[in-house]
Amino acid sequence: MLGAYMVTPDDHLAHVVAFAGGKGGVGKSLLAANVGIFLAQLGKRVILLDAALGGANLHNCLGEERPRRSLQRLLNGEVSSVRECLAETRIGNLSLLGLDFDDAAWQTPKPARRHRLLEEIRRLDCDFLVIDLAPATNWAGLDLFALADCGIVVTVPEPPAVEATYRFILSAFLRRVRRIEGIPQLLSRVRREGGASPGPLELHQRAHAEGPALAAAVRTEMAALRPHVVVNITRSRADLDLGTQLQSAARRVLGLPVDYFGYAESDDAVLLAVRKRRPVVVEHPESKFAKNTERIARRILADQADRNPSTWVPPLPAEQTHYEVLEAEPGASEEELRRAHRRLRETFDDDALAVCGLCPPERLEAIRAPLQEAYDVLLDPVRRHRYDVERFPEGQPRRKAPPLARTGEFEQRSISVVTMIPSAPPGTPLPILPAERADKPAGVPPPEPEIAADAEFTGPLLRRVREARGVEIEDIAQRTKISAAHLRAIEAEQYDKLPAPVYVRGFVVELAKVLKLDPARVASSYLRRLPPRDDR
Repeated sequence: MLGAYMVTPDDHLAHVVAFAGGKGGVGKSLLAANVGIFLAQLGKRVILLDAALGGANLHNCLGEERPRRSLQRLLNGEVSSVRECLAETRIGNLSLLGLDFDDAAWQTPKPARRHRLLEEIRRLDCDFLVIDLAPATNWAGLDLFALADCGIVVTVPEPPAVEATYRFILSAFLRRVRRIEGIPQLLSRVRREGGASPGPLELHQRAHAEGPALAAAVRTEMAALRPHVVVNITRSRADLDLGTQLQSAARRVLGLPVDYFGYAESDDAVLLAVRKRRPVVVEHPESKFAKNTERIARRILADQADRNPSTWVPPLPAEQTHYEVLEAEPGASEEELRRAHRRLRETFDDDALAVCGLCPPERLEAIRAPLQEAYDVLLDPVRRHRYDVERFPEGQPRRKAPPLARTGEFEQRSISVVTMIPSAPPGTPLPILPAERADKPAGVPPPEPEIAADAEFTGPLLRRVREARGVEIEDIAQRTKISAAHLRAIEAEQYDKLPAPVYVRGFVVELAKVLKLDPARVASSYLRRLPPRDDR
């Protein structure tokens, strides 16, 4: 909801992707332009919306001239439709729409004028609307970010950018919760008391003192924001680790389900293309940046394909188990617990880049204390056994949501098919969970099927392997970001419920990885079974 104006994913035809940044110079315009080009090259109808008020420069990233028409002409009554404001580009399927408003009236527009603008944006007829937002927390940046189905915050591995990233995420959250009855008054009381704007967890705590219903409303907005973080201009392993650390820090300190969406490496090809005013993915398609952009674009495709977005939100600190504190699975080995503890100690060190501007030093110390306590308990076999029995008297529960963060890093290679990059980076083992079956005692999975060297991987065979290994559909969906409906359709061989083969291949590859099968063999075998279809 934007003011009194509710926006839901079904209100528009396009899948809206917004690229935001807490400060300028982080490369969000470059990423937005090249992601849009890549989606257009896949045959998607894409509109790039340059929403950097007063500083529009997206046309430069495309190698185009500044558009002579913008949405301002529509709202001023000079043209009658959005189509008349679109500027065609030299890239097929790609159009550019400007929002180059320089007049002072657009810095604080009247609600009716702002709502009309948002309404016109919603009505744009395309497959993807990719928005490049201004590096600011004004009405346009926050309202358009709230409009997005996929909101991406771009940062770089530098302290000012990291601090600005948290500031933007916090501003976006406060923008959302102000619509809740009673929250504006609560925020005013906090300011009168001399306090700064409260973070989501602090606001939830204060709202709970007002009443459970108000706290529940705040918690709902905490789950709904779901910002994705992309780290740009990475040069080292530490820069790659920053993405996971940002995810972990934001989830623990802010209580928001921040997701590490990907990264883009530092690449000389970017500078060469920018100087020529040429798109990087066109001028240097084999460059590192182009391949990183492809990975992000395919992650966006996966996000669009998932019509059942997760409502998971990090558990409140008081509700976390020792395993959740260490961001580890209950069945983790001692070595895995040691690695998790070491990574979190590095993340929440006083001088760590990931917590720059996030919270004061005393808060970091309060975070490190339960980390050490959880580590001490779980590294002692006797204390760990006693804790497990007391915490899980009926046995360790099936996980219903992803852990706070995972260790590892994203794959460095280009992806030639639609592959889902999970919230948990590749290489993180999925826990083996007990399957519930009416004909067998709880915790006893069915026998493992025999797989011959020339076996054909059918949907029923994949289901038998999954059940034998005690993995639930919902757990696979959480890790791979593939919808549970698609996974069930693959197992049931309901081909009419599956998308085009290029997508199905990516789904089957990720499913095979989770089940520890040969991805290439499983994918080629399964796709041979797909019947021909006109739209395939």
